[in-house]
Amino acid sequence: LPRVGVGAPVLPAHAILPATILELASANFRVIGFDQLSQEDFDTNETVDGYHVASSEWRTRRVALGACDAFVSHSWRDPSGPKFAQLRAFADAFQTKYDRTPLLWIDKFSINQSNITEGLAALPVNLAGCGRLLCLLGPTYLERIWCLLELHTFSLMGGDAHTLTVL
Repeated sequence: LPRVGVGAPVLPAHAILPATILELASANFRVIGFDQLSQEDFDTNETVDGYHVASSEWRTRRVALGACDAFVSHSWRDPSGPKFAQLRAFADAFQTKYDRTPLLWIDKFSINQSNITEGLAALPVNLAGCGRLLCLLGPTYLERIWCLLELHTFSLMGGDAHTLTVL
């Protein structure tokens, strides 16, 4: 955002009000169970009409904020095989501990990619609606601005080591 004076951000005229962001994020908070995913889902980030081709209603579902187990942060430029293996390791440990598959917030399944303005505005709410931040650290993760933005948002919101998993 452009800045005026001593570091104060200037919001564009079309800025979304905080109450509207909370309302939009709450109404559109979607998760996918790990058991509904495959490695092929991570081969590409391509979407159709803003949503992932395979993310039909039976694969994702709306849930209340707080009902998501992990916000998955990853780079689409990283190879899908190792990334999916990391996610499977997390899901297997979760399944062993809680006797159920984890519910995950994953960008291309959970937000409408054709309306990035609302998606970006809702990022803090989406992140807060998840029990933890799960970073799938690959070769390009720290080079990707979206990944860094997610980490920065997590930090600004008071996230700590107890709710952060890096694989």
